[in-house]
Amino acid sequence: MSDNTDEILGIVSSSSNAPAQAGLAAVNSPYYGWGGWLAFFCIVQIFVQPLILLVLCAADGSAFGDNSSLDGFLILEILGMLGMGVFGVIAGIQLWRLRPGAVGIAKAYLVTALVWSILKAILAFAMLEGSYQEAVGAQEMKGVLTTLIPFVIWLSYFNVSKRIKATFFGEGETIHIVPPGN
Repeated sequence: MSDNTDEILGIVSSSSNAPAQAGLAAVNSPYYGWGGWLAFFCIVQIFVQPLILLVLCAADGSAFGDNSSLDGFLILEILGMLGMGVFGVIAGIQLWRLRPGAVGIAKAYLVTALVWSILKAILAFAMLEGSYQEAVGAQEMKGVLTTLIPFVIWLSYFNVSKRIKATFFGEGETIHIVPPGN
């Protein structure tokens, strides 16, 4: 389209990846789009985390048969890990595709991962007995800490990142899409 046609239609600037939220995006911002730490988060959630979870599920599966309370705990843990893995992949894909609401999904994923980690620790102490309770309970408490650290880092990133603000919330240098006749 010519510049004159764009002016007539009221389009100051547009992008095929621009989010639909609020009718504007900071497409001229150097922070707009998929890249940097956002890309790293997406790659980890979509590709790396599922591989790690498959290995962990296989390791849990190899421990079946030792103790009935342990078996019950392992089944819950495997189901939870698979659920969290799917949720993480969904969050990563939504961010990668720059979908409206993707940041909210990613934050919900982070909160759910932390809650799941705490719940696993509680379940380990509630469901297991004796040496299994001590060993698995201690391992799950470490798991809470190793989940808390990325939770704090990534939640902070999603709350303060210039890239997140420019890409998903239209903050920063903005290009407005103005209705025709205004």
